[in-house]
Amino acid sequence: IKMYGYITDVDICNLALNYLGKGSIESLDERSELARTCKLHYDRYRRMALTATTWGFALKTQPLKKLDVEIPGYKAIYEYPDTALELVRVYEKEDAERKMDYRNSFYLQQGPDGGRALCTNEEFEEPYVDLIEDVEDTTLFTDGFIEALSHYLAYGMAQALTGSESKAQTEMQYYNMSLQQEAFRNERERKREPHWPTRYFDGRF
Repeated sequence: IKMYGYITDVDICNLALNYLGKGSIESLDERSELARTCKLHYDRYRRMALTATTWGFALKTQPLKKLDVEIPGYKAIYEYPDTALELVRVYEKEDAERKMDYRNSFYLQQGPDGGRALCTNEEFEEPYVDLIEDVEDTTLFTDGFIEALSHYLAYGMAQALTGSESKAQTEMQYYNMSLQQEAFRNERERKREPHWPTRYFDGRF
């Protein structure tokens, strides 16, 4: 796993405070208005930023566990992964090479035991899921995510700390720009050279 550098949640909060023209904090637990506001908003905005686009460091693949329960209207019930913020796709293990083509429908609801359950009308022999994980370890954050999260956090705290709607909107614009840049980077990295399986093309070129 690539370590992108030693940065903490406090560092990210201080970036957000800097964007707002405020001071800095040394700890989220210190007794100050800035620290209390950062602590109130940080985790919520971190989770929302993680699901805003596809961040590679937060994308995880793992098997699904089938539950021995029944919910009327569904053929199969699976355990919802504990660390998942959002599910991307469910697919058969043997078809993993084609998983980008999967458009399976799945539904989330409360299971018989009170926890969340993943419900489908398809039964898989070896079900796998791609999910967005609730990543808390800041050393795994990419520079792009740090930039996006700090602006998003600044947006969330702007009204409380500055009382400025225009400042909040400015930070939202920077946040959206960060997401667009990440989407562009993902598209660029995923581009592949086209494969031309014709004898004519192979012979000519």
